[in-house]
Amino acid sequence: MSEIKIWGARENNLKDINVTIPKHRLTAVSGVSGSGKSTLIYDILFNEAQRQYLDSLSSYARRILPRYEAANFDRIEGLTSCISINQGMFTGNPKSTVGTYTELYTHLRLLFSRLGDSMLSAGDFSFNTPAGACPYCGGLGTAMTVDKNKLLDKNKSLNEGAIQHKTWKVGSRYWNIIQASEFYDMDKKLGDFTEEEMNKLLFSDAISIQSKGAKVAQSFSYEGIVKRLIKRKKDERGLSAADYDSQFFSDGLCPECDGVRLSEKARKVKLGERFTMKDFVECELSEIPMLLAQLDGSSPEAKMMFPIIIKQVESIEGLGIGYLNLNRSISSVSGGEAQKLKLAKQLVSSLTDITYILDEPTAGLHERDVRKLSDSLRKIVSRENTVIVIEHDPYILKQADYILDIGPGAGVKGGKLIASGSPEEIGKNRESSLFHVFYKPNSNTINMSFNADKAKFKKYSNIHINNIAGASVQIPENAITVLTGVSGSGKTSLSRYICANTPKAVVMDQSQIGSTSRGNIATYSEVFDLIRGLYAKHTGQNPSLFSFNSEGSCPECNGKGYIETDMHYMGNVRNVCDACGGKRYKENVLRFQYHGKNISDVLEMTVSEAIEFFGEEKDIVKNLQILERIGLDYISLGQPLNTLSGGEGQRLKLSQKLTQKGNLYIFDEPTRGLHPKDTEKIINVLRLLVKLQNTVIVIEHNLEVIAQADWIIDMGPDGGKNGGKVVRQGTVREIMDCEESLTGRFLQENYN
Repeated sequence: MSEIKIWGARENNLKDINVTIPKHRLTAVSGVSGSGKSTLIYDILFNEAQRQYLDSLSSYARRILPRYEAANFDRIEGLTSCISINQGMFTGNPKSTVGTYTELYTHLRLLFSRLGDSMLSAGDFSFNTPAGACPYCGGLGTAMTVDKNKLLDKNKSLNEGAIQHKTWKVGSRYWNIIQASEFYDMDKKLGDFTEEEMNKLLFSDAISIQSKGAKVAQSFSYEGIVKRLIKRKKDERGLSAADYDSQFFSDGLCPECDGVRLSEKARKVKLGERFTMKDFVECELSEIPMLLAQLDGSSPEAKMMFPIIIKQVESIEGLGIGYLNLNRSISSVSGGEAQKLKLAKQLVSSLTDITYILDEPTAGLHERDVRKLSDSLRKIVSRENTVIVIEHDPYILKQADYILDIGPGAGVKGGKLIASGSPEEIGKNRESSLFHVFYKPNSNTINMSFNADKAKFKKYSNIHINNIAGASVQIPENAITVLTGVSGSGKTSLSRYICANTPKAVVMDQSQIGSTSRGNIATYSEVFDLIRGLYAKHTGQNPSLFSFNSEGSCPECNGKGYIETDMHYMGNVRNVCDACGGKRYKENVLRFQYHGKNISDVLEMTVSEAIEFFGEEKDIVKNLQILERIGLDYISLGQPLNTLSGGEGQRLKLSQKLTQKGNLYIFDEPTRGLHPKDTEKIINVLRLLVKLQNTVIVIEHNLEVIAQADWIIDMGPDGGKNGGKVVRQGTVREIMDCEESLTGRFLQENYN
């Protein structure tokens, strides 16, 4: 069968739709946020593929595997095995690295064991085994070391309390031992100590000393402050003591292995009498083939291993993340980098007739890397695989073989198949929300209104941070500045420097804004206070009665809507509360209504529905319209904060700032995961912030946002060691005219 067919899809907000997806092709699924894209592809197609596969296993195997309930649809045909490559970040084992995940490090261990100048096994080069791991850090590559700057005040003497730790405060037992040792002039400032005196004060081994001049002879043990602190860290102390001590420690490279993670004998082994394992794990991945080219490749082992390593590196570099290194902790890579590492593994796979599902693979990518990604997806398709991407990027949409446009709106206004077909067919369909993506006139859509000669600039000079060495930039006040450049070029480092050196800087990142289900959209935006007040006024009750965190909460679940059972090693299990049916409130609270709706009904409304429902209540509507303006109209008022995506959380934070003036706002990719229609809303919000006399800095790859900037700082020219420079800073037109700017080239291509 040449197609995957789904009939009668009704899961969540899907409106009983029928969908056809061609096999062995690249299909893009698009639509505004909340339209039903993920429901169709993940909750139905992927879920059903997993469910049918697991059902084919034995009952014993199914007991220890996750269960997948059947989704709400009529029939599905042509389904193949599915692999989902999402942007979920790696977590857990601190010993897991980019090298171990990609298995490149495994190949290098074999290479060093076969071709190294010492006879060691591959296991001796593993930092996950006692034989190979550095004994000091246990293979972590990092160690907690005492920060002498935090521990000592060198402007004071020991008598003046130069030691900042309370255990060595003046008059304490350990301070008395230092005094009794008579090793130091107690009135001498530590800044005047000789190197020998400082080393003895901090690092002396335990010394047994006999007290002098006392009627009764006393013996005591003197030990360096750092030595004793490290012992304290390793013993079984209470949490309060450990927390206090932690302020004097810093996490840095292991002083023994210098971050390589390996034992001394493994660190000394060389390939071709030139390169150690340190050279391979600390260089950028893109540099590994150059190291191998300098080695003798004539041996059978080299002929076997070199091509495997080079092929894997090329697949990673082709996705725009060649700036990573093998020693990078896997838990520290971003969601976008994680997705590309997962995709890179599939690029070297020989599997065929698989359906690959990718969720917004272009998120966080410069336009240059979007082209590389497109080539990689084509390679997977060429092996007779099916690739489905949930995507909004215009280039990927135009390169797709087939497009599904889900919409037209979000939530209850979405869930319909608006259009399907080739990009050419979608481009002719005026009903499709993507029509303007293919046929939007671009000649007059760049920002030409900013006058740099009349603008007031704040200058940041001689910047040194990460890969930025000595760069200088200027930011126009009360304007939108966009930081552009390929991944690893220094955009985030520059924004952090600007933030640290600007008193009124507010960072609007995509970090989670809630860790529990107690907080929701209504409570965070404070509109819930107004709604509870309205219900109290209308019913004559106290406002606290309409709070699920207070008087009105269900006594069984305490207002959570679910009962959580601790299953010990199997984790926690949540079940809907039988007493309130998941509504969170006491039964008597739900009897009070306003215009036929109780308070629980209101929490189930989307922002758009609530605006319509509370149309006569100006204060409530005004508050809700702010959420609508920033593109959150499809989200229900009761949606828990800990279930929001990074982009949704960022926009919700922004809603609290739209009335403030005189700040510097720094946004990290505010249009990530947004449909072009929603991107226009974000641009309007940024303009509103400027109108309120704020300065806005945006880290962004979206050409629509870049084209509307007042000022652009283009970082590069590449990532990692080859980045950190200001390629050009200026207006949109000036960036377009700069031949060295990659961003300028793509602006020219799209807005000629």
